[in-house]
Amino acid sequence: QALDGMMTFKKDVSLSTLLSDVAAFDVQSALRPLPIFRMDLDGQGADAIGDRSSLASLVAVEEHFRDELGEGYFLAQGRAMMAFHVLMTKCMQRAEHPGELKFPLVLSAEDAKRLDKVAKSVAFHNLLNEGVVSSTVCLLELCSLETEMLRVDVQAAKRIYEHHLQQGNRQGNDDSDWPRAAAASVIELFLSFPDVQDTPSRASEAAINSGHLLTALRMLEESTWALDPHPSAPSVSSLQALAYDSPWHLVALFCRVHSLPRSLTLLHELARNNDWVMFLHESDLQQCPADTVLDVVDGYFTDTPLQSHLRILARSIATQDPAACGGSDGPPAAGGAPAEREEPSQVSS
Repeated sequence: QALDGMMTFKKDVSLSTLLSDVAAFDVQSALRPLPIFRMDLDGQGADAIGDRSSLASLVAVEEHFRDELGEGYFLAQGRAMMAFHVLMTKCMQRAEHPGELKFPLVLSAEDAKRLDKVAKSVAFHNLLNEGVVSSTVCLLELCSLETEMLRVDVQAAKRIYEHHLQQGNRQGNDDSDWPRAAAASVIELFLSFPDVQDTPSRASEAAINSGHLLTALRMLEESTWALDPHPSAPSVSSLQALAYDSPWHLVALFCRVHSLPRSLTLLHELARNNDWVMFLHESDLQQCPADTVLDVVDGYFTDTPLQSHLRILARSIATQDPAACGGSDGPPAAGGAPAEREEPSQVSS
């Protein structure tokens, strides 16, 4: 029955009559069925169409809107395997021979870049949710993609964010939106990092020219200096923390994964404390050139006999491997010499 012919249950008044008393438009025209529902695509009448008359049947198949959930939705819920299933489905739909899809999944450069961008966005927007961050790392590893940079960046962003909160508390900031604003600024900073380059030389050049990366490094160093115990404190607990689980390791990792100049702060503090074992371990871990090691030994060790032994050791290493003397594959230390960069410890000491 047509809408304009509908009646009340007493069959005394029609719907169009009731609406005509209150509507400012032509009710008969508004309730009249549209022509598209009266005529089929083949020109047949509405009675022949039956249940097939719908807007969806009038739209071409390729024009249908596809409402689907992407990988980011499931990653934000901590469901890495469901996100991987969505990714596998997309790959199978695009593959010419779906049966040839093998594990581990190898994505094209474009798909890998898109997935890395989605994973970074989800990880940073859920910075304090370890389950979500772990799911993004898991998905990238399932796709044979590199995860070290994301893991290091997440830890660096968390440290900077916590430092901002501590500063706000010390300043008596009672604004309830302050934690959210601090998190938003950190997330925006880390999502503004330049894209990963193919070659080390291009990566190093892009890192040096990136103001966002240098700002993040400066903020990371400031937040690391604010940690308790202080790396340069002479207490036994601080020396143990410096030797076994130093917070400056994260700074060194951040510089390495982003091809930034080495942060020698940890080496300086180890040398000030005459901790030669951890000093040699850290210098080898950071692949420091022999001339940089010599500069730190001469400038920061206070034990004269130990200083002489380490100087002989560094020179012997440089003699055995000439490429180690200033010829490292990685970027050089900022300035090379003990005063190569302005650090809070050097200014205060």
